[in-house]
Amino acid sequence: MKRIVKKVGAVVMSLAVAVSGITIGETKTKSVKAANNWNLVWSDEFNGTSLDTSVWSYEIGNGNWGWGNGEIEYYTNRTDNVRVAGGSLQIIAKKENYGGQKYTSGRIISKGKKYFKYGKMEARIKVENGNQDGVWPAYWMMGENMGKMDEGVRVGWPYCGEIDIMEHANSNNYVGGCLHWNTNGLKGEYSHGSYGSGFDGAEKAFGYYTDNENNGINGWHTYTLIWDANHMEWQLDGKTYLSQSITSNNAYCFQKEQFFLFNLAIAGPDTGFTNNVTANDATFKTATMYVDYLRVY
Repeated sequence: MKRIVKKVGAVVMSLAVAVSGITIGETKTKSVKAANNWNLVWSDEFNGTSLDTSVWSYEIGNGNWGWGNGEIEYYTNRTDNVRVAGGSLQIIAKKENYGGQKYTSGRIISKGKKYFKYGKMEARIKVENGNQDGVWPAYWMMGENMGKMDEGVRVGWPYCGEIDIMEHANSNNYVGGCLHWNTNGLKGEYSHGSYGSGFDGAEKAFGYYTDNENNGINGWHTYTLIWDANHMEWQLDGKTYLSQSITSNNAYCFQKEQFFLFNLAIAGPDTGFTNNVTANDATFKTATMYVDYLRVY
């Protein structure tokens, strides 16, 4: 879920799958042996009739300049916008005047409740009416130290690090993943580095839908991040489309715990990720992001 800020180059990727442990909070679990031999350590299957607030918190409002992206929705904690039903999480974007905005939607985070370092993060998602102008679903992670004191400094963005596992914009026939961090380190001068998809100045690689003519983002797909101490890779339906070394260029923040976020944004005319394409007020249809499950191995 990108922020519109100065972008400073991209780093060169390398693929190096290594054995590593998984950290959940501060608790070490079994080692990850190989990509095809994972142990499930936690999941939210989104069963039942309400959001598990021991795991998730709502973020409410429009944030600073549309959460830093010029978004034009107002996020609520109403079941009109966020609910669990029929075995899935449902985040619903609607056209309605609320909180000074013309659209409402939902954004949930696991900050302070559930966070991880290393492993395989996998979610099965579809976005009904997700191929409209300005519709921007995202499944991502942020550093657990965001807004906290760490090594004597209060950590902001991008110092905390951001891992975008799945983002989609407008009617694109692809999704992307991306990293954001500060290349001068936690205490260094601001220098926003980015690597991944859909970002000017960053290396671009996308996961393309083979079924975009029929459904694309509107159909069920599995979005995966594989993360160890040396590298990350992004997969769409089990196919790797992007890989990145995290052992160089001061990628310190990706050796720390991160929490999850799901949201369905409505882009404004200044939202770079959607190429400044915003929602069409006259033709917009309600959009719903369905999440079947989130699993960590």
